[in-house]
Amino acid sequence: MEKKVSHRSSEDEQWQSVKKEVLERDGCFCRCCRIMTPTELGIRNKLNLPNYLFQILDPAHYHSVGGHVEETYDIDNLYTLCRPCHDALDSYRSPVNGKPISRDEHEQWWQRIISYKKVESKSIDSILDEGLKSEKFDPNKWLDS
Repeated sequence: MEKKVSHRSSEDEQWQSVKKEVLERDGCFCRCCRIMTPTELGIRNKLNLPNYLFQILDPAHYHSVGGHVEETYDIDNLYTLCRPCHDALDSYRSPVNGKPISRDEHEQWWQRIISYKKVESKSIDSILDEGLKSEKFDPNKWLDS
């Protein structure tokens, strides 16, 4: 009898690949935490959740897999969330205060998460590489000063 592998299993190579791609796309940050206002973050901090929970990052499905099986591995349906935000949204609770939210409020949270655009940051190596390729860059000017 063949063993059925869950899409969340470490044995599912396609899931592991998609998970890595989503985490990299989102810069290994929770998109929900990133879109919260300082006021929202302040309210959430009063919940005194253990800090380690915010370090556990999961790809979360916007469309539930149960209703949209074809979107299980679709990176456009997956967004990086920390465990508290993921658990809250999966159970229709506010990621800010943990209180129940309506379907409309749930959708508003997801629209904020989906519309978040990561600011592209450049590594120092890429900045230096761009400078070295530029005709205007002269490292000797730096060394002579």
